[in-house]
Amino acid sequence: MVWLRVLASSIVGAVFILSGFLKLIDPIGTSLIMTEYFKVFGVDFLRSLSVPSGIVISMLEFSLGISLMLRIRLKELSWVLLAFVSFFTLLTFYLAVFEPINDCGCFGEAIKLTNYQTFYKNLVLLVLAVFIFLQKNNYRILTSRLMEWGIVSLSALAGLLLAIYSLVYLPPVDFTVFCPGTYIEDVISGGDDVEYMTRFVYEKDGRREEFGMENLPDSTWTYVESITETVGEGGNAGFMPLPVTAEDGTDLSSYIWEDTGRAFVSVIYNPSISERKISKIADMSRYFARTGGVRHFVLCSTDLSFAESLYGKGVISPVYRSDYKSLITFCRSNGGTVFMDSGEIIKKWSSNAGLSEKYMDEILKKDPKELAVSEEIWDNLFWEILLLAAVVALAVGNILLRKYNVKKHILPVSNSDGEGNCGHDSVA
Repeated sequence: MVWLRVLASSIVGAVFILSGFLKLIDPIGTSLIMTEYFKVFGVDFLRSLSVPSGIVISMLEFSLGISLMLRIRLKELSWVLLAFVSFFTLLTFYLAVFEPINDCGCFGEAIKLTNYQTFYKNLVLLVLAVFIFLQKNNYRILTSRLMEWGIVSLSALAGLLLAIYSLVYLPPVDFTVFCPGTYIEDVISGGDDVEYMTRFVYEKDGRREEFGMENLPDSTWTYVESITETVGEGGNAGFMPLPVTAEDGTDLSSYIWEDTGRAFVSVIYNPSISERKISKIADMSRYFARTGGVRHFVLCSTDLSFAESLYGKGVISPVYRSDYKSLITFCRSNGGTVFMDSGEIIKKWSSNAGLSEKYMDEILKKDPKELAVSEEIWDNLFWEILLLAAVVALAVGNILLRKYNVKKHILPVSNSDGEGNCGHDSVA
């Protein structure tokens, strides 16, 4: 039974670590999924909690995964594991049967599963979780209670710090369809039969309604978001519309995205952006106006009045309107910047990045292809280093914990199946 216990905890632990990590490095993307869940279950008023709730769930997954891989505190945490897996098995069964949303978001943007694939995956995890729960008293204690809970707490803290970093800056790896190295025309072109339609959501007296460009409401309504949907048949799997409309509603998408040459795009998907970030966009617009030769424009997912207000705050570059979900996929940072060359996405920066004029001078002197290759090399290097670090950390952790056991004389005496019991703290 020893190898079965180790195998079960290792499989579930690996899945939980991967799932939690992929969501922690993209908390904005995770919040989009949480918002979809809130809408489905009629608690849309909780959408302001989509980011923190997504981080908390991801932290729980990540720290549970670490605990399972190291096989620590399973006597207590197996209860949490069983409840967690049971809940999500029921949830994904509901999603598979009724399909209220297309993507459960289990592995963020990195790995896409259908609702039925997710349900089957959770069924397997449920069987393993039940086995771990039934065997919880046969898992050996590796070290003191204080040290084991310390490891659980540190893993949760590491997940939190990773999420905060990705919020303040950008995800260390971009898994969206608009990742660096992608030609934007390949993403926004859904086929000859695909068109898209944008609707605008406004709120008044607690009531939300959708409007088209031709019948926008008066100023007594509050803008909430814009929604773009495809119309017609066809389309490719990686299709994501990125509409661009002028102040009068004219569709400029073809003009904007088919233009060759270099361009810097500032993205504002949420009107609750700080004045400091707007000031940075204004400085950037003046910089490109002076230097010339490089296009700069602003894309907003806001109402017309906000877009027009940017001109009064020092922005002299063109300001266009787009779709909220498309923009938040295009750049995860509200007020962030995307650098493009001949239709290819080269590099992205957070709104908190220090894009000084000196830095932009250096960027413009470099070969865009070289920058794109550097981004791809960094992505590959990041995963190689991360995988190596994870293997080393888990191996060293197991070795140190077992050495601690030997040193403190708390290794259990082996029983008939190779495991044992600790006299002072039972087994976990």
